[in-house]
Amino acid sequence: MRRAAIAFLVAGAFALALVAAPGAGAQLTPDENETVVGAEIGDDVSDRTVETVVAVLETRLDLAGIDGHVATASVGGTQYVAVVTDADRETVTQLLRDQGRVEMVARFPVEANGSTVYREETLLTTDDFVEVGQAQAGRGTIQPHVPITLGASAARNYSQDLQEYGFTGEGIGTCPPDADRNPDEASGHCLYTVDDGEVLYTASMGRQLAQAMRNGEFVANPSFLVTTSNLSAAEQLSVTLRSGAYPVSLSVTDLPTAVESAALSSAENAATGMDRATDGSVAGTGATAAATTTDRSADGTAGPATGAVTETGALGPGFTPLAALLAVALGSSGLLAARLR
Repeated sequence: MRRAAIAFLVAGAFALALVAAPGAGAQLTPDENETVVGAEIGDDVSDRTVETVVAVLETRLDLAGIDGHVATASVGGTQYVAVVTDADRETVTQLLRDQGRVEMVARFPVEANGSTVYREETLLTTDDFVEVGQAQAGRGTIQPHVPITLGASAARNYSQDLQEYGFTGEGIGTCPPDADRNPDEASGHCLYTVDDGEVLYTASMGRQLAQAMRNGEFVANPSFLVTTSNLSAAEQLSVTLRSGAYPVSLSVTDLPTAVESAALSSAENAATGMDRATDGSVAGTGATAAATTTDRSADGTAGPATGAVTETGALGPGFTPLAALLAVALGSSGLLAARLR
């Protein structure tokens, strides 16, 4: 009976170890509320480019109040970035898709060869905005907007250009209210807020801002409001401007299985406080973890990535060092208890 009891205790301990922690070869799966959203960064991109993409994306997630883990992985020479999150998939997709190339474009009439034609000039880009406030809801006649402050050089150029193009004189208030429906055909003097080539909002020059530009007050205090059509657009614009632009355009796509698995493993490691970067492991360093997805063949050469993510330091199928120690401890306790009877 004593030997049977000992055998039972040892077997139970090892069974508990199997359940306690998945080890080598164990496939990690997301929580039921988690999703993996990602994009292709490109082929043969530099480490600096990847790091910048991760930094911009992390900032956007933080500003949007989204809890997510960012990981990168390379498969067949193509670099990917992935977000493991329980947030709305479409919201995260938009943060990936928006490259962040925001411009202020002026459209205005000029005389050429006896006829009136329209020119478009880019006056400001993302790098010119040194301070960006949070989105504000509209009130009264004021549309939803984002407070903006320009750098000194950008402010001087912006003011001079708008005065030269007639915006602070005959162009005040002349942009049609429906200019956003067909901005390429709009008449009058219009100011466009453009994001990744898409006109988000069209506006006229206001009298108060025009006067501030004429008398030099604007250059001394180069702050103004960038208006949008609704609060949601203002919030998105604020996040984009405050986080900066991606160094390359990201292509939102269905991720390879290997990339999803690596991202989930990286998120799991970060969540449990594991940070292992030994050969063959998935390196977890908080939100900027880089997930390795390259398998090794028997002769040590790199093989194609697979969907399985393994953890190093495991003692066998389904075992980790912690689980094995637990099994030994429980087994020893059983032996000791049996001898004391």
